[in-house]
Amino acid sequence: MSTLTVKIDDKDLKFTTYSFGDILAGFSLGKNVNYHPLSDINLQLTSKVLNKLDLSGSFLKIKTEHKDKILINSDSEEADAIISTSGKPIILSPADCIGLILIDTKSNSYGLCHVGRAGVGYNIVEKFINKFLEIIDSTTYENNQFQFIISPNIDHENYPHNDDAFIYTDSKPNWWFNNQELLNKKDGTFFPNLEGAVIKQIKESKLKDDSYEIISSGLSTFKEDMHSNARDTHESIKEKRRNLVFVGHLDR
Repeated sequence: MSTLTVKIDDKDLKFTTYSFGDILAGFSLGKNVNYHPLSDINLQLTSKVLNKLDLSGSFLKIKTEHKDKILINSDSEEADAIISTSGKPIILSPADCIGLILIDTKSNSYGLCHVGRAGVGYNIVEKFINKFLEIIDSTTYENNQFQFIISPNIDHENYPHNDDAFIYTDSKPNWWFNNQELLNKKDGTFFPNLEGAVIKQIKESKLKDDSYEIISSGLSTFKEDMHSNARDTHESIKEKRRNLVFVGHLDR
């Protein structure tokens, strides 16, 4: 793990990165820069960042649907995960959700998955892993062949208190949390332990325990640090903040 400062124009941008051979993965640190991919200006910023990190060329961007669609080597439509076997970098700006990176150090394939409360309910993590294993078409797995990296995300102690944060006992897809003891009660409201849910689904996947490693960013954000679409709308926030999660092959 390394902490890097990348200078873009007049900004000193901070990132945590992880290297696996010629694959580089990581995420931004701080709360004052917007990497939201739907803006041309922010896409230019992201492109400059990736270039500085030696992840140059065209990249694939996840346009979240908050369901369970997974694309392969494409970002042609809304989806919550992309798997790359072509070497193209993948980017995601997950706000207060999780960006889950999966790297196969044997085949050098990798994927990036957006995981929010809805995604957990749709079992996006399990489907992401299954699709990944189907693509690499391997029957034997080596020790720590698969590396999972969990990006910074808002934890259940800091979840924003608005209607979007409520978990209803009779409303799908949030039923998953209600049956997994991964809820935390605070001020009379239940909030999901999102990272705990992701780790639980990884451990319950078909992967053998010794074939993967889970690396948590260890960073839990406060509601002021990363916005959600609900908060932006509810609180009329104009200066939206989105972090950046990325994975790709180094251009060497």
